[in-house]
Amino acid sequence: MDAVSKYIQSQKFIYRGQAGRQDGGQWRLRTSFHRTGRADLFRYTIEDIPRLYRYISSIPNCRFDLKNPFELGALLTLAQHHGYPTPLLD
Repeated sequence: MDAVSKYIQSQKFIYRGQAGRQDGGQWRLRTSFHRTGRADLFRYTIEDIPRLYRYISSIPNCRFDLKNPFELGALLTLAQHHGYPTPLLD
């Protein structure tokens, strides 16, 4: 813990992401969804979201109204947190 607190005190900003590549290049900002090689958001909306919803809604007390943008965002956030590829960039 002391090493972390010393580091934090000496830095103005803390970067949580990946450092630069070994070849000196920069990593592209891409979502986990796009890193899977997919890019069709329409297909994601009509195929993946309903499948994800069916799976998650089978869990007691875990329901989302997909017509409500805030609840859809909450569903995608929950899915991303647990490793499901989403088009969200955090």
